[in-house]
Amino acid sequence: MWPKKTSVCGLVIEIVMVLGLREYFRRINKRPIKVVESWKGLLDEESKMGN
Repeated sequence: MWPKKTSVCGLVIEIVMVLGLREYFRRINKRPIKVVESWKGLLDEESKMGN
């Protein structure tokens, strides 16, 4: 129904995700253990929501 709006939203989300991933990998390089723990926490939350 709103092709222009959706494509713009999709682009914004993609850009935010790419920038977020870059920042995330920078943090991984600084303190890998904390990042691994945060990933485990995210996976646990996702599995809880899935069940």
